[in-house]
Amino acid sequence: MKNIRIAVVPGDGIGPEISKVTLDVLAEAASSFKDRLKLDFVEKNIGYELWQETGEYLEINGIKHGGISEDILKCYDSTDAMLYVATSGGSFPQGFLTPFPVVRRRYGIFANVRPAKTLPNVFSIKSDIDLVLVREQTEGLWMGKEHGVENEVMHAQVTISRKATERLAEFSFELARSRNRLKKVVCVHKNNVLPKAFGLFLNVFKEVSHKYVDCSLVDMHTDVLPYELIIAPEKLDVIATTNMYGDAISGEVAGICGGLGIAPSGEYGVDYAIFRPVHGSAPDLKGKDVANPIATILSAAMMMEWLGDKHHSAEACRIGNRIRQAVESVLKDGKFMTPDLGGTASTDMVAQAIIDSLK
Repeated sequence: MKNIRIAVVPGDGIGPEISKVTLDVLAEAASSFKDRLKLDFVEKNIGYELWQETGEYLEINGIKHGGISEDILKCYDSTDAMLYVATSGGSFPQGFLTPFPVVRRRYGIFANVRPAKTLPNVFSIKSDIDLVLVREQTEGLWMGKEHGVENEVMHAQVTISRKATERLAEFSFELARSRNRLKKVVCVHKNNVLPKAFGLFLNVFKEVSHKYVDCSLVDMHTDVLPYELIIAPEKLDVIATTNMYGDAISGEVAGICGGLGIAPSGEYGVDYAIFRPVHGSAPDLKGKDVANPIATILSAAMMMEWLGDKHHSAEACRIGNRIRQAVESVLKDGKFMTPDLGGTASTDMVAQAIIDSLK
């Protein structure tokens, strides 16, 4: 029997209630394979609420990250992947940052993948959207390297390296090839403003593209992509861009087909990956049983598919596939929709409907 260990991080706000029902869905989806595959869940929380309770933090390179400790990280070290819901990063006081970047760095996370796909009975600006946004996650403006000069002038540093860009480009082309849809990578940049930094980014993508003769490369300025996402999203396949811009555009990517409540994501390193919903901790919805669990449940499906590939486990891949089919069946039926999708169903009702579809 194959054994897979999964770290579970409920986080803050709606995280614990979303995490609970997602694990229930996973358990039901995996029940058909219990004699061949065992899933062990290692639940250890981090985040703002933990920091409030314990005061724990890690200081790395002079930066304090609240709500995390080395002991907690050691618990994650024995796992194969992580299911992470959300932390309230903006709630920390000045001088503290969210703990999540510590986790990303520890496990070498370099690519964030955010799919957007038209689903049944859910708002979509086009009927055939099926694209993914790939965001570089180790450098760029988003890393927060800044300093004051004088007279209240601040400088923020943009770092783009050949090594990180090459890794992102190869990941993006491999993804386009495996998706086998349009086999097209759109490299999004702004080399007309920053010709050296973004010029390097684009040139590395062009160099890497020569190894993928079955795929095409399109270069696109950052100000053009929002327009293309609205006008012709069906013509997009794999969109690859830098850290900060990928973060900025991801909300629109989710918004063109269903919104944050159904938007999953995967964050990939070489040997480890983290799966989480695109949405945040939504503290205003905490305890109200109205938050949409589908984004996290679809993230769990992505996780099982990745674990299946990593461990050469057909069972894990089938669990991910079963979850996707169950979610689409519930959405197509339309009886159990949370308020963000125009319905009145609760978090628990939606999860139970998905579980019933799996039986």
